[in-house]
Amino acid sequence: MSSKKDITLIFSSNPVNGALNLTPNGDRYNTVLYNPISVPRSAKYCIMQVIQSNIWWVVPNLSPVLNNDVFVFFDGVSTQTITIPLGLYDLGGIYSALQVASDNIPAAHKFFDMFIFAGNQATQKVEITLLLPGLSINWALSTVRVLMGFDASQVFTSTFSGQTIVGNNPAAFNSITSFFIHNNLVGDGIPTNAIASGVVANVFVDVPPGSLINYAPYLPPIVHAPELIGAKITNIVHYLTDQNNNAVNTNGEFWSYTLQISYWD
Repeated sequence: MSSKKDITLIFSSNPVNGALNLTPNGDRYNTVLYNPISVPRSAKYCIMQVIQSNIWWVVPNLSPVLNNDVFVFFDGVSTQTITIPLGLYDLGGIYSALQVASDNIPAAHKFFDMFIFAGNQATQKVEITLLLPGLSINWALSTVRVLMGFDASQVFTSTFSGQTIVGNNPAAFNSITSFFIHNNLVGDGIPTNAIASGVVANVFVDVPPGSLINYAPYLPPIVHAPELIGAKITNIVHYLTDQNNNAVNTNGEFWSYTLQISYWD
């Protein structure tokens, strides 16, 4: 009668914990094990499961790389250009950042005296109220329109105070809905439709920005790992992507996961 045996490993991107070759974005690293992963050739069946992970939800959705960090407006006297700092933003965060930045430019009025940003929960669109006549927003130059749902062709100049413009499209602050954890222990992993890329876990974003995602599924998905049978593995590559397999920027934070390998001998 076969018996089940488990190998449990904790992997961390923190160099203090032995991570090697961490990329500048913090999304990829490798580890070298002193005791290799060794599943005997006599094993009949082998699987792996990610039973826990910690990922900080701080991946920027606004940055120069994404080309969505500029807001250009006319304050009634002159045109002002604000570059919003890299970060993970919702609508309120963008409004606050613009308020702070406007205090450091020679704008004719305080930002909160010119604009109010609001989100319509029913339509998921952004509504901007212009509080003074003669104000305008140049969406062709305002690359932040990508997040806020405005088209580049839309130009609006207020003729009286209190006019409101509505986004052409739903806002797109939630471009990342989950993280894929990958490693090179398996060739296929968990496929996404017909695409196999070594995914070993799908970690959903279920916390507010700036919070730690504590992933600990009640029933961890099973990844079949027959290629581990008879192998001795010491060098493992780990990397993190979004749900579209795009590399992510962890914004200086480290991430980790606990992997359990099980086999029946």
